Amino acid sequence: MEIITGKVTAVPFVAKGGRKIKGAESLFLEINNQRYFIKIQAGEVSRMELEKWLDQSITVKVLRATGAWDSDDPNVQSRIGDYVAILEVLT
Repeated sequence: MEIITGKVTAVPFVAKGGRKIKGAESLFLEINNQRYFIKIQAGEVSRMELEKWLDQSITVKVLRATGAWDSDDPNVQSRIGDYVAILEVLT
């Protein structure tokens, strides 16, 4: 667990065929020019709470990890990479 400051951003979801899915945005935390997917279901802070901080700097308590973003089920296709689970908003 660590305390970090970054900017919450929303990025449109793009399907495998390259098509943007309207209304389906993924939230990311940008830290020092690195973008981390925010895995809502792994954290303690709701999407609604995080959306209040869109495009703003925020200090949070997080866990950083690497793995499936969209699902923890190995039988379901998911995006994979580095992500953060936000445990608490400190700002």
